[in-house]
Amino acid sequence: MSPISLKAGNWIRRAQIVGGRGPGYLLRFGRWQLWRAFQARIRWPRPTVDLFRHLDLRHPGLTAVAEALERGDRQAAEQALVKHLTTRPHPRFFFDEGDREAMRHAVPIPTQRATIAAAEEVCQRRFRFRGQPPVQFDGRIDWQARPGGNVDWTWDLNRHGYFLTLGRAFWYTGDERFCA
Repeated sequence: MSPISLKAGNWIRRAQIVGGRGPGYLLRFGRWQLWRAFQARIRWPRPTVDLFRHLDLRHPGLTAVAEALERGDRQAAEQALVKHLTTRPHPRFFFDEGDREAMRHAVPIPTQRATIAAAEEVCQRRFRFRGQPPVQFDGRIDWQARPGGNVDWTWDLNRHGYFLTLGRAFWYTGDERFCA
């Protein structure tokens, strides 16, 4: 089976209608409508098709997954993998608490200080984006604020990029104010 399979349907008819309206229509609207009709009919393969090939099934927590795959029961293997990932006591993301000191020493002190200062500003509800002057909120943060009518500033506020700054400051200092 190919990675993309199309169901027969009226998308062919829609393509004929859009194509029959002339090149001007096709240039303005047709490509978008054709793409939308085509995308609506795409059936992507399940993401687990190649996933099991990349797992180390000798890992003690994955024995149920390996056994299900040996039986040829992919659904049971998927369920066993989900169970393992959601119930394991200590999931390790990229690093653990024991790596903290080594990672802290890898980051230059001036960088740490700048990060902590930026995190302090966020804790005081003072935000600065794209070189603009900082905006101070008293009390609650207005998530729809547009200082100077700048919609980009609102978007930057709601992208939460400062979460990384707060997380790094917590990692450097252990001060829970940065993660509360």
